[in-house]
This record gives sequence, structure tokens and C-alpha cells, in this order.
Amino acid sequence: MSDIKFTAQEQAEIQTLTLTKKIARDVKGALTAKQLATMLNISPKTVFKLAKAGRIPSFRVGSAVRFDARHIIDWLRKQRR
Repeated sequence: MSDIKFTAQEQAEIQTLTLTKKIARDVKGALTAKQLATMLNISPKTVFKLAKAGRIPSFRVGSAVRFDARHIIDWLRKQRR
């Protein structure tokens, strides 16, 4: 086992890199609020609130809210700065 200790900021950066790699690798097309909520470990209701407030990039397809994976990756990276 390694005795390497990471700061909270370093841990957050590692989590962001891991999540962005997962999204880039696994997501084809747009994400639903439920899919994004699962990835971010938050509720779909919170995802909808963030989208409505313009705090997370989203777009509409008819009445459905969707999330472009590339824009979410960029957004996540910006959140950690």
C-alpha cells in the first residue's frame, strides 16, 4: 500500500478527471437528467434546477432537457478551478 496523502483539492481534481474520462468513454449522444444525476451523485431534481438556473449547460429537445457530454466535461473542469 502507498502512503501518499492527497489534499482535498488534489482529491477533487482526481475525481473530476476520473468522471470526465468515464463520460468521454461511455457516453454516446446526449445525457438525460437521470443519467447525469447518477454520474454526479446528485438528484435529478437538482440537475433540473441547475439547468433551469443556467448553472449547468443544457438544451431542450421538445419538452425534454438534455446535456451534451462534451459541454458537461468542460463544465466539470471549470468547476474545479
